[in-house]
Amino acid sequence: METKTETMTVSKALRFVKSLKGQLSKLNSRALEILNWEKGKEPKADFGDVVAEKDRLTRLLIQVKAALCAANSTSFIEFEGVKILVQEAVYLMAELKGEKSFYEALQLHWSETIDFPRTVVTEGEKKGELAYKEVKRTFESAMTEEVRREKVEQIQKRMDELNDALEAHNHATTIVST
Repeated sequence: METKTETMTVSKALRFVKSLKGQLSKLNSRALEILNWEKGKEPKADFGDVVAEKDRLTRLLIQVKAALCAANSTSFIEFEGVKILVQEAVYLMAELKGEKSFYEALQLHWSETIDFPRTVVTEGEKKGELAYKEVKRTFESAMTEEVRREKVEQIQKRMDELNDALEAHNHATTIVST
């Protein structure tokens, strides 16, 4: 059996991975659609053929991802004056995205109005029930909006710089997929 190899840039391989994932998603849906059919009628397509194509694309996806992993584990980029493995840069990007989301989601200086139980009613139709008083509470924050905005901007700047370094690597680095 002859093994076919393909050479492509990391950038092209990443686009190819995305395309394969899309094709696999469609094949999964197609397989579910044709798995069953009405008794006495013909199936719309051969389930075995769809599964075989799904298996073929899955093997191809694994091969390309393995080639990407090998390239990312042996190639370096420079970021913030330091040489780091590309795989480390990929992990760093994911963490920066999470950190940015964290700061963006912080709720600063907010207030709420709640019904606060005040006393128990001692007479009349509502005897024994709690009487409520509307209370407005305002909260202070350990961080100002300006500090948060600056933090988010700093993180975004790091993400942009890291992305530029990764993009340069991805367009210049070639992988071989078997």
